Amino acid sequence: MAASCGIAYGVLAWTAEWYLREETLREADVCLVNYHHPLPMIAMFGSGTLSSSDGQRFPTRGKSITARHLNKYFVSEGISTYTHVSDQHSTFGTKVIVATHREAHYVLDEILGNATDLALAEYLVHAGHAACLYSWRMPPRRSWRRMWRWLSGRRRRSFGG
Repeated sequence: MAASCGIAYGVLAWTAEWYLREETLREADVCLVNYHHPLPMIAMFGSGTLSSSDGQRFPTRGKSITARHLNKYFVSEGISTYTHVSDQHSTFGTKVIVATHREAHYVLDEILGNATDLALAEYLVHAGHAACLYSWRMPPRRSWRRMWRWLSGRRRRSFGG
Protein backbone atom coordinates (compact mmCIF):
# COMPACT_ATOMS: atom_id res chain seq x y z
CA MET A 1 0.00 0.00 0.00
CA ALA A 2 2.83 2.39 0.77
CA ALA A 3 4.19 2.06 -2.77
CA SER A 4 0.79 2.68 -4.38
CA CYS A 5 -0.14 5.81 -2.41
CA GLY A 6 3.21 7.55 -2.00
CA ILE A 7 3.13 7.58 1.80
CA ALA A 8 6.04 6.06 3.69
CA TYR A 9 5.47 2.59 5.18
CA GLY A 10 6.46 3.82 8.65
CA VAL A 11 3.79 6.53 8.61
CA LEU A 12 1.10 4.03 7.52
CA ALA A 13 2.17 1.50 10.14
CA TRP A 14 2.17 4.16 12.88
CA THR A 15 -1.29 5.39 11.82
CA ALA A 16 -2.70 1.86 11.79
CA GLU A 17 -1.16 1.11 15.19
CA TRP A 18 -2.51 4.24 16.89
CA TYR A 19 -5.79 5.00 15.13
CA LEU A 20 -7.28 1.85 13.60
CA ARG A 21 -9.09 0.24 16.51
CA GLU A 22 -12.60 -1.20 16.79
CA GLU A 23 -13.80 1.85 18.75
CA THR A 24 -12.53 4.40 16.23
CA LEU A 25 -13.76 2.43 13.22
CA ARG A 26 -17.19 2.03 14.84
CA GLU A 27 -17.36 5.78 15.54
CA ALA A 28 -16.39 6.57 11.94
CA ASP A 29 -19.03 4.13 10.68
CA VAL A 30 -21.71 5.80 12.83
CA CYS A 31 -20.73 9.22 11.44
CA LEU A 32 -20.96 7.93 7.86
CA VAL A 33 -24.36 6.28 8.39
CA ASN A 34 -25.73 9.38 10.15
CA TYR A 35 -24.56 11.58 7.26
CA HIS A 36 -25.94 9.14 4.69
CA HIS A 37 -29.36 8.62 6.35
CA PRO A 38 -31.08 12.03 5.86
CA LEU A 39 -29.95 12.60 2.25
CA PRO A 40 -33.00 13.01 -0.04
CA MET A 41 -31.77 10.55 -2.66
CA ILE A 42 -31.21 7.83 -0.05
CA ALA A 43 -34.88 7.94 0.99
CA MET A 44 -35.68 6.42 -2.42
CA PHE A 45 -34.03 3.16 -1.30
CA GLY A 46 -35.91 2.89 2.00
CA SER A 47 -36.84 4.62 5.21
CA GLY A 48 -34.00 3.22 7.31
CA THR A 49 -36.32 1.09 9.44
CA LEU A 50 -35.41 -2.32 7.97
CA SER A 51 -32.21 -4.18 8.82
CA SER A 52 -30.71 -7.26 7.23
CA SER A 53 -28.01 -9.33 8.93
CA ASP A 54 -25.90 -12.22 7.71
CA GLY A 55 -22.61 -13.88 8.52
CA GLN A 56 -19.71 -14.90 6.32
CA ARG A 57 -16.85 -17.26 7.04
CA PHE A 58 -13.27 -16.59 5.96
CA PRO A 59 -10.18 -18.81 6.19
CA THR A 60 -7.20 -17.34 8.03
CA ARG A 61 -3.45 -17.86 7.98
CA GLY A 62 -1.15 -17.56 10.93
CA LYS A 63 -2.13 -17.16 14.57
CA SER A 64 -5.43 -15.53 15.53
CA ILE A 65 -7.32 -15.32 18.80
CA THR A 66 -10.69 -15.74 17.07
CA ALA A 67 -9.77 -18.38 14.45
CA ARG A 68 -11.04 -21.93 14.98
CA HIS A 69 -10.94 -25.23 13.12
CA LEU A 70 -14.23 -25.86 11.34
CA ASN A 71 -13.82 -28.62 8.79
CA LYS A 72 -17.14 -27.87 7.11
CA TYR A 73 -15.89 -24.46 5.93
CA PHE A 74 -12.09 -24.32 6.23
CA VAL A 75 -9.11 -26.49 5.39
CA SER A 76 -7.43 -25.23 8.53
CA GLU A 77 -8.71 -22.30 10.66
CA GLY A 78 -11.09 -19.45 10.00
CA ILE A 79 -13.24 -16.67 11.41
CA SER A 80 -16.80 -15.44 10.95
CA THR A 81 -17.91 -11.88 10.34
CA TYR A 82 -21.46 -10.74 10.92
CA THR A 83 -22.64 -7.70 8.97
CA HIS A 84 -25.76 -5.55 9.49
CA VAL A 85 -27.11 -3.49 6.58
CA SER A 86 -30.09 -1.12 6.52
CA ASP A 87 -32.62 -0.88 3.71
CA GLN A 88 -30.80 2.32 2.70
CA HIS A 89 -27.78 0.14 1.82
CA SER A 90 -25.61 1.48 4.65
CA THR A 91 -23.61 -0.93 6.80
CA PHE A 92 -24.23 0.04 10.42
CA GLY A 93 -22.39 -2.81 12.09
CA THR A 94 -19.79 -5.49 11.46
CA LYS A 95 -18.41 -7.87 14.05
CA VAL A 96 -15.64 -10.46 13.80
CA ILE A 97 -16.62 -13.50 15.85
CA VAL A 98 -15.32 -16.97 16.59
CA ALA A 99 -16.47 -19.31 13.82
CA THR A 100 -17.77 -21.96 16.23
CA HIS A 101 -19.97 -19.58 18.28
CA ARG A 102 -23.69 -19.16 17.65
CA GLU A 103 -24.46 -15.78 16.15
CA ALA A 104 -27.77 -14.92 17.87
CA HIS A 105 -26.35 -12.94 20.80
CA TYR A 106 -23.97 -11.06 18.50
CA VAL A 107 -26.92 -10.08 16.30
CA LEU A 108 -28.94 -8.81 19.27
CA ASP A 109 -25.92 -6.99 20.67
CA GLU A 110 -25.36 -5.13 17.40
CA ILE A 111 -29.04 -4.31 16.82
CA LEU A 112 -29.74 -3.13 20.37
CA GLY A 113 -26.40 -1.32 20.62
CA ASN A 114 -27.02 0.56 17.39
CA ALA A 115 -25.73 4.12 17.90
CA THR A 116 -26.80 5.50 14.51
CA ASP A 117 -29.82 7.72 13.73
CA LEU A 118 -31.54 4.79 11.98
CA ALA A 119 -34.94 4.07 13.56
CA LEU A 120 -34.74 0.32 13.04
CA ALA A 121 -38.03 -1.48 13.58
CA GLU A 122 -37.86 -4.67 11.50
CA TYR A 123 -34.99 -7.15 11.26
CA LEU A 124 -34.24 -9.86 8.72
CA VAL A 125 -31.74 -12.36 10.07
CA HIS A 126 -30.33 -15.31 8.17
CA ALA A 127 -30.59 -18.46 10.25
CA GLY A 128 -27.61 -20.41 8.96
CA HIS A 129 -28.66 -23.98 9.66
CA ALA A 130 -32.29 -23.50 8.63
CA ALA A 131 -31.30 -21.71 5.39
CA CYS A 132 -34.17 -19.25 5.72
CA LEU A 133 -34.78 -15.70 6.85
CA TYR A 134 -36.45 -14.86 10.13
CA SER A 135 -38.17 -11.53 10.37
CA TRP A 136 -39.50 -9.86 13.47
CA ARG A 137 -40.67 -6.44 14.55
CA MET A 138 -39.44 -5.02 17.81
CA PRO A 139 -41.89 -3.17 20.07
CA PRO A 140 -40.96 0.39 21.08
CA ARG A 141 -37.78 0.47 23.16
CA ARG A 142 -39.56 1.29 26.42
CA SER A 143 -41.82 -1.78 26.27
CA TRP A 144 -38.91 -3.89 25.04
CA ARG A 145 -36.84 -2.93 28.08
CA ARG A 146 -39.75 -3.82 30.35
CA MET A 147 -40.05 -7.21 28.61
CA TRP A 148 -36.27 -7.79 28.91
CA ARG A 149 -36.34 -7.10 32.65
CA TRP A 150 -39.21 -9.58 33.00
CA LEU A 151 -37.34 -12.23 30.99
CA SER A 152 -34.12 -11.64 32.92
CA GLY A 153 -35.87 -12.08 36.27
CA ARG A 154 -37.65 -15.17 35.02
CA ARG A 155 -34.40 -16.71 33.81
CA ARG A 156 -32.76 -16.10 37.21
CA ARG A 157 -35.68 -17.78 39.00
CA SER A 158 -35.66 -20.70 36.55
CA PHE A 159 -32.00 -21.50 37.06
CA GLY A 160 -31.77 -20.57 40.72
CA GLY A 161 -29.40 -17.63 40.07
